[in-house]
Amino acid sequence: MSSDRVIIDYFTDILCVWAWISQRRIDELNEQFGDRVEIRSQFVDVFGDTATKMVTQWGERGGYEGFAAHVASAAEPYDVAPVSPRIWTETRPTSSGIAQLFVKAAELAYDADIANVLAVRLRHAFFVDALDISDVDVLEGIAGDLDLEAGNIRSCVRDGNAMAALLGDYLVRSVLKAAR
Repeated sequence: MSSDRVIIDYFTDILCVWAWISQRRIDELNEQFGDRVEIRSQFVDVFGDTATKMVTQWGERGGYEGFAAHVASAAEPYDVAPVSPRIWTETRPTSSGIAQLFVKAAELAYDADIANVLAVRLRHAFFVDALDISDVDVLEGIAGDLDLEAGNIRSCVRDGNAMAALLGDYLVRSVLKAAR
């Protein structure tokens, strides 16, 4: 890595519509600057417990259906970020945590570039295909579609390294938030 490479820490939750909307900008950064920029995904816990989030933050605003309308409205102006009308109304992932754990495991088993490809594909699977990315079978199927060995990913989950990496991401955000 050359000393003139710019590192960008990108704090994100895999189920966040704003991350889905901004994906095109991330792609543009990579296209325009290539090896001169490194985007390090740092996962945060925004949708760690979606059922509780819908009750506590969206209960008075229509619950899942109200949140689905909010997501559709947020994404509507951005043709690069289509959303299925089935997300949050029919497809309701229980947590972003398992998908984020899976991406961290892919990062450990393979590398950060492959993990980023997987993260984008998981977002697409949820926002466009309305797949439940809190389901391990769905995650393993998507990994397989990308020619990633589920066993390699599972190994990093099983030995605790992926969890340590994910919790490390959560900790970085907590420290930065506390420093404000």
